[in-house]
Parts: sequence; structure tokens; C-alpha cells
Amino acid sequence: MEALLIMKLLFQNEVIQLDKNITVNEVINKINDLLSGNYYFSHLIADNHAIYENYDVFLQTNLNEIKELKIVTKTIKEFVNEIFLSSEEYISRAKPQIDVLTVEFYRNPSSDSWNNFAQLLEGIQWLNDMIHTIDSVVEKPNNWTNFIKIKVELDAELENLEEAINNGDIVLIADILKYEILSIFESLETEIRLSIDTEGYRNDIN
Repeated sequence: MEALLIMKLLFQNEVIQLDKNITVNEVINKINDLLSGNYYFSHLIADNHAIYENYDVFLQTNLNEIKELKIVTKTIKEFVNEIFLSSEEYISRAKPQIDVLTVEFYRNPSSDSWNNFAQLLEGIQWLNDMIHTIDSVVEKPNNWTNFIKIKVELDAELENLEEAINNGDIVLIADILKYEILSIFESLETEIRLSIDTEGYRNDIN
């Protein structure tokens, strides 16, 4: 769909006049060119209306009516710091749950135990994805090699958990949770805190 009006594209301190015949794909390509690896895309603001998802669908439907499109970004450092804050919060909540699951699996896991275990596996995958995402950006924390080592350990224990699940070995699952996963979580928590406190910031500090 082609835009019928000239649209202003706002990025940082730039104001870019877009041709009235620009297409949605051209707008998206222009946004990607502006980001160019130095910024992490957050969301768009179209005439004071914030859009956080399905950007292409929104633009496809509304491009010819938008007068001003603002690109809201974070620096890579801000993006990494926010991910670390979220990860730190998750780990602090997950560690007590690992203790509970360990006890339950040593005894006899209930259906709730298995559901909570499945949620833990999803959390572990989220942490894995977090490390993978940061590994793909240009600016990484100074202690990043430690994160990669932790990810290797975590991947290995996930394979061990998968084998234990396939074999129905609930005692081995409990052992891995108690002696391996919890330790990995604590190591990851230490590295995250170090990165935040030496290179990042905390929102609750004035």
C-alpha cells in the first residue's frame, strides 16, 4: 500500500521526510537502516499512538493516514541491562522453587510437581534465549565469557534432564536439580549482578 501523504519519520534527533509514494516495506527497511546495530528497537509511536507488536500489519492498514512516525529505541547497553534485571528477578524467584521440586521428586512427584517442573524448563529455556540474544549484539558485558561457560554447562544438564525424563528416573531428576541446576542458577545470578552493578544500573537507585 502506498502512502498518500508525506510522513515525518522521527529517529533520535533526526526528522526524515518520507516520500508520499513510500511502501510499508520501504518504511521498515528505512527503520532497520537507522538502527544499524547500534540501537535496539523498542516500539513505534504513530501520531501519539504507541504500537508494540504487529508493526507491519499496523503500517499496512494505516500508512496512508500517518503524519508522524517515531522510532523508540534503547541503546544496546540499556537493552542488555533491562534483560539482566528481568533475569535476576526470575532467578531469585526460581531458586526456592527448585528446592521445593527437589524435595518433591525425591519423594514422589505429583501432577503439580510435574507442571512446576515443566514451567522451570521453560524458564531455563528463556535464560538460554537471553544469553543467545545478548551474544548476538555488538556490545557485550566485560564478563561475557563467563556467561558462555555457564550456557555450555546449562545445555549439558538439559540433555541430562531429558535423558532422565525419558528413562523415568525421578531420583536423577532431583539430583540434577539439586546439585547442578541450582548451582548454575547461582553462578548465573552472580555474573548478572556483577554486570549490573559494575556496568549497568538499577531502577530503584536514585
